[in-house]
Amino acid sequence: MSLTERFAALARPIEDRVANPLVERALTSPLHPLLSWHVVLLDYAGRRSGRRYRTPVLYWPDTSGLVLVTPREETVWWTNFRTPYGCRVRLRGTWRDATAVVDDDPAAVRAHVARVARLPRRLTRGRWPPDDALDSLADELALVRVSLD
Repeated sequence: MSLTERFAALARPIEDRVANPLVERALTSPLHPLLSWHVVLLDYAGRRSGRRYRTPVLYWPDTSGLVLVTPREETVWWTNFRTPYGCRVRLRGTWRDATAVVDDDPAAVRAHVARVARLPRRLTRGRWPPDDALDSLADELALVRVSLD
């Protein structure tokens, strides 16, 4: 097992048990403006289990609503949205009903990654990420489109 794989195996339980509950608590408190400009709290029922889940997820506003992004291999929540599925999001301090669906179009994922990658370039003067890394990065991400009701 590589060092990266060992770190990922250690980091996931810490994220699930410590970081995510802290972020959830912040997003549902008066402190939400500290995080809510790029983190949304996603609330949904598992398709098979019916169990309720809440997870903080990075998002970007889009013309059709929101775009949620998560690593494909490290998370599974996004698999509930392979077909359109109802959920709620806590967006900037307010719960909103929504419908989410995975966007598997490689061109759409690549375009979103390229758009987001341009944002930090203003701060890093174009050093991150290199354009040839965008395709591999797009392959590693799940992109979920959320339409707000």
